[in-house]
Amino acid sequence: TGVEITGAVPVDQDRPPLPSLVEAAFYRAEMINEGSEQISSKLLKQALGDLLSSNEIMIFKHGKKNREKEINIRPHIKNLSTAGTADCPAVVMLLQSGSGGGISPLVVLEKITAGTGISDPGNVRWNLHRERLYAGVDGKLEPLSEGMCKIDG
Repeated sequence: TGVEITGAVPVDQDRPPLPSLVEAAFYRAEMINEGSEQISSKLLKQALGDLLSSNEIMIFKHGKKNREKEINIRPHIKNLSTAGTADCPAVVMLLQSGSGGGISPLVVLEKITAGTGISDPGNVRWNLHRERLYAGVDGKLEPLSEGMCKIDG
């Protein structure tokens, strides 16, 4: 229920597995303000600007044997901008993803929410949609669906 298949094509069986091709993902996240304190589009844009101007965005990540280590997620953020309307602000993100490393869009959204300076970040929810996956082709990112399929006949 809720899944719609819009097309299918034959795939060359000699291709590497799909997950190994993924290098980036494009997300759209629409903000839902649930508290009395509202985050305006202007405040959201300022929080994004502050994040993008930083050379380091540090987080703690659980590693092997449940050890925490601090990592810089800034290199994993390829693009970040505001979208939507004043009534329904949104963020669009192009993030490094896949077996070569990456960052969860939820972590980025937490950093954005915290950067707005609101007193209770728990009152902000996000409707998150992954809209596209990208593969690295000749040093550039290309939508995964293009050029990955072989059509017979």
